[in-house]
Amino acid sequence: MFSGSTETLNKGGHIRQQSWLGQPLRVCPCHKRYAQMRSWMNRKLILLILSFVATNANAEAWSPKVEFNLEGGTYKETLIWVSGTSYAMSKHEELSTLKGANGLFCNAPKIFDSKLILNCLNNKHGGQLITSETAIETIFACLSEKFQCL
Repeated sequence: MFSGSTETLNKGGHIRQQSWLGQPLRVCPCHKRYAQMRSWMNRKLILLILSFVATNANAEAWSPKVEFNLEGGTYKETLIWVSGTSYAMSKHEELSTLKGANGLFCNAPKIFDSKLILNCLNNKHGGQLITSETAIETIFACLSEKFQCL
């Protein structure tokens, strides 16, 4: 609000700026264009946010399911182990390819996500108590089969 002016509501409920004498304030045409452009950008931003929310509203969130027992550990401990293994394998793959060497597997993704590792272990050892050594052997066997060299 400008000094020496007041804001009042007109009949439509819109704010109208007036001088102290009751005369409407004059607004530079460039300010009107800026306000129109800002309004247009705000509408675009709202539409973008709504479209993002609408597309992701139907997407199901993945929640890890552990169907095996890793060395008698808890659910949280098993997920931490799987996450660490996933990270170590991904880091090894990244460093191997940077040095020009072959990675762990042919045509493998850059990141071995936990979902891939859990699926391998759940499919092979569902309902069983396994050791971490057995789990690593299973992961390597599963991924070697999945990402075979041609």
